[in-house]
Amino acid sequence: MKMMRFMLIFLLSANTLFSFTKKEYGNYDQFAARYFLNALYYEHVGSAERSEENLRIAYLKSNSDVLKLNLSVRNLISGKKDEGYAALKELYDSGHNLGRFGIYLYLSLKKGDPQTYDLLDRVINDLNKLGETETAAEVIRQKMTDRMYLFENADDFIDFYNEIYPDELSRNYEYFFKSVMVQIQSRIKKDNSAVKKMIDELEDRHGELPYLFYRIAFSGYLENKDLEKAKLVLDKMVRYNYGEPGYYYDRATYYAEAEKLDTARNILLEGIRLSKDTTLRMKLGSVYLSLKDPERAGKVFDDIVSDNPESDMIREMISNEYAKSGYEDEAVLFFEKALEKFPDDPELLNNYSYLLAEKGTELEKALEMADKAVKLKETSITFLDTKAWALFRLDRYDEAEKIMDAIFADEESYYHQSSEELFDHYVEIKKALNKTEDLANISINRTAVILADIILQSSYLLQAGF
Repeated sequence: MKMMRFMLIFLLSANTLFSFTKKEYGNYDQFAARYFLNALYYEHVGSAERSEENLRIAYLKSNSDVLKLNLSVRNLISGKKDEGYAALKELYDSGHNLGRFGIYLYLSLKKGDPQTYDLLDRVINDLNKLGETETAAEVIRQKMTDRMYLFENADDFIDFYNEIYPDELSRNYEYFFKSVMVQIQSRIKKDNSAVKKMIDELEDRHGELPYLFYRIAFSGYLENKDLEKAKLVLDKMVRYNYGEPGYYYDRATYYAEAEKLDTARNILLEGIRLSKDTTLRMKLGSVYLSLKDPERAGKVFDDIVSDNPESDMIREMISNEYAKSGYEDEAVLFFEKALEKFPDDPELLNNYSYLLAEKGTELEKALEMADKAVKLKETSITFLDTKAWALFRLDRYDEAEKIMDAIFADEESYYHQSSEELFDHYVEIKKALNKTEDLANISINRTAVILADIILQSSYLLQAGF
């Protein structure tokens, strides 16, 4: 942490040192320059107080906006937030261009405050003027994330999107923003024609798009059961990964969704003969379960475990696959074996506990595992929900209610990926206590929940660096 803080200050200082010390700078002062350099030295040797003292003297002697900016950032880092914010606001209000350092001020202000949003708009404008369109795009992404919970429907978000979308963007950021809109149209509005139109327009401008962009569109088409358009995109995707595991996985996914399970199985077997890829074998096990052939699925899953003896995640995925496919007894057996190997794995404990609570069997055991999972990972609201659900199944309604009240006291719980399921549990617990009036003015904004996941999925495009 100390090194990160030093690098932050060093980068800020390095970017402003030349303009402050050169003779042409309007408020150049040789004594101020000396104290400024002293401040950098003391920062380097780890004496934050002396660094700040020299910086203050340099600022008093020069009244330099550059030094005021340095000082304000140092105040923020050292915990003197009121001083830091006040200085940054004064600079901004006086017309000084904060550039990317204005983001610090924005990120520290209260989300939902109109002043916060106004400041961010000004920061974005400054960045675009400086030609830093990629940084501006990243800040816009933050703006989208902050506001997504205020939208009641997709059209509200689309209006907002059109308002903030920058005129100039690098291709990578254009793909990111357009992939967000592709998902809005497919996952919320269910408008497959609009998705195809966006893809066609991008291809006309850039040629073939990144694989991940096509993959996002492909998933949307499959979700909407538009197999014709999904096949068109699939034909473009496989040009990227022909002969690789992904080539077989994508094709098998398509045919499985088209309910051509035999074809999907044969494609996977062909791929596995060339590469004993774990992802392909997991998909094959899933297809066997869909074919009502748990024996062959079991052999595939056992083979995967043998090749990955130290992977708790593999065991968790297989256990969940059994449960999702309706093979609860097999899921229980696999969870038991997994916990013999990894008795303190919180994810395994939580998922097994939830399965038992749903089945209504071995509820004391379910509660014991849920309690252990929560102790291992106290910040997980889904783990807390599992514990509350086990308590509910045990008719211990007051204890369950206390946990769920605490979960939904945090506003972010309404926008969590699992918020709808959590809220359903909350309703059932309140019903058992005859307190449904407590929930009269509470609901889950499903659009916001989906938007949160959409931003996450599209972020993979930025991370991939296309």
